[in-house]
Amino acid sequence: MNNDDVRTRFETLDRINNFGKSYTADFAEESKGTATFTKLDEKVTGLRATGAAVSAQLPGVRTCLEVSSPYNIHTHSPAMPKLYSYVVDHDLGYSPNPFGRYCTLAHCKFSTSGRPNIVELTRVGDWLAGTGGLSSQSAGHGQLIYAMRVTERLTLKDYFADSRFRGRGDNHAADANNTKRFALISNHFFYFGTRSVSIADIPEQHLDHPFEKHGQGFRKDFSNEFITDF
Repeated sequence: MNNDDVRTRFETLDRINNFGKSYTADFAEESKGTATFTKLDEKVTGLRATGAAVSAQLPGVRTCLEVSSPYNIHTHSPAMPKLYSYVVDHDLGYSPNPFGRYCTLAHCKFSTSGRPNIVELTRVGDWLAGTGGLSSQSAGHGQLIYAMRVTERLTLKDYFADSRFRGRGDNHAADANNTKRFALISNHFFYFGTRSVSIADIPEQHLDHPFEKHGQGFRKDFSNEFITDF
């Protein structure tokens, strides 16, 4: 490899790293909506192959895109995870789907308006807590139906293609090419279902407002101290 080749490869690595930094900054601006995330995902996927090829020829040099996964750049957990609390109106084993070794959320709490919802906002390491609603197919207010720590976040396309999730009730062939929506996946979860537990059992020492989010939407205004307790 001559000097020009080395210089070209390092210039390429620098471009990839600079892009990664701007990608992370853009993701922090939640108001940009899902369209921005999808566009950036497409760019990361394209640069991923370039980064892999360049790094292979420069031993010991890594790019900030961590080319082992096209989604790593926007799934890194912050210094402290977030907790999202929302109401599960219909607890039918579909969304969330707690069957098998995983709990997944693929067809609920995603954006339908361009404004990010739980599925778009959640990063690996964050917690989801589903509380009961008034529906006869839910556990009622004051009850915790499930809690899961998100360990993976895949597009529905990748979720459908992954053999680990083949045959799950929330994995549909209609989503085989869907790269605009995501599935949240956990192998660290607690599902109570009809044996839901009382929210009163959750430590309240660092909680200065109700844990539940009644109605639509979600809560995420929990302190780091409360999340640690939780």
